[in-house]
Amino acid sequence: MPLVTLEETFSWMLIFGRVGGLLFFIPPFAGRVVPVQLRVGLAFLLAYILSSVVPVVDGVPVHFMGFMLSMIYEIILGVLLGFVVRIFFFIIEFAGQVISTEMGLMMSSSFNPSSNEHSSTVTHVLYYFGIILFFVVGAHKAVIQGLVRSFDWVPAGKAMMLSAGSSDLLVRASSEVFLLAVQIAAPVIGVNFLVNFTFSILGKVVPRMNVFMVSFSVRILAGFTILLAALGVITHYLMTQADREIELMVQVIAS
Repeated sequence: MPLVTLEETFSWMLIFGRVGGLLFFIPPFAGRVVPVQLRVGLAFLLAYILSSVVPVVDGVPVHFMGFMLSMIYEIILGVLLGFVVRIFFFIIEFAGQVISTEMGLMMSSSFNPSSNEHSSTVTHVLYYFGIILFFVVGAHKAVIQGLVRSFDWVPAGKAMMLSAGSSDLLVRASSEVFLLAVQIAAPVIGVNFLVNFTFSILGKVVPRMNVFMVSFSVRILAGFTILLAALGVITHYLMTQADREIELMVQVIAS
């Protein structure tokens, strides 16, 4: 009598598909920073651990076409769960771009291997700050808990296309990225407006002043100052937003 049945093996592979789809899409595992071999190994290990917690579902397809279709659905579901978590980092990245534009630092961009694109220095700093905060507040544990709970609502091999309710939740969450990013960048936007307004008046009062060069330096200094001063508020805001994304992750599965 075999120690592991065919249904158990296929069930583990389906769990691996969902876990792999999630890990390949969320920072810091997404991008070129973490080697593919390490991500596959981590997904393998996590799927092995979950296989002892997630019950084997009756009716797991053991024929090739049915299994491949179920695997595709599992990977898609994992990617969608990862996309929900990734929204948190989309907000941070977009806020960094807005802040960089306001401070005049968009030209100081470099390649970010985590997101596979060029981004500004401020975006880099906020992005890695968000990753550190993500682990410090224990959001990674909540993601794993949400992943485990996803098998209670949608057992391995039973994943299908998203319902209308889940699609609506994802669309609304994606549409809020711009608004939430602007809220994070609001202090810098306000200070930049005051600096530009002040120097526009000085340009009229003191025509010989090189307003552009002086204001450029002041904008950078004032921008970093207000960014550091508002770091506590931004941290609290991001912590709240991380909790919202975890709740959204659960809602997408349960809908």
